[in-house]
Amino acid sequence: MVDPENWFALSVPRNFPASVSTVQEIKSAIDRLPVEERAALVAELCGWADDDWDRQMKADAAAGKFGPLNEEASKAYQAGQAKPLDDILKP
Repeated sequence: MVDPENWFALSVPRNFPASVSTVQEIKSAIDRLPVEERAALVAELCGWADDDWDRQMKADAAAGKFGPLNEEASKAYQAGQAKPLDDILKP
């Protein structure tokens, strides 16, 4: 079992620098992490823990419940029916 205090040290990719000493080096190193590991780092630094909603979403994703939605969105995108997010978010 992974020690919760040392999870990050065990999950660091091989191409991650051995040491970073400036804020810019830290930011650069974090930018190279896979998105899942960046999310875990943010959660750890901010003290976020999964709540019931997070656990349900993870369970639904693992069960493949989002597959049909992803396929539908992909088909709409390929058919040119998708709108840029900026167009949706701006009034």
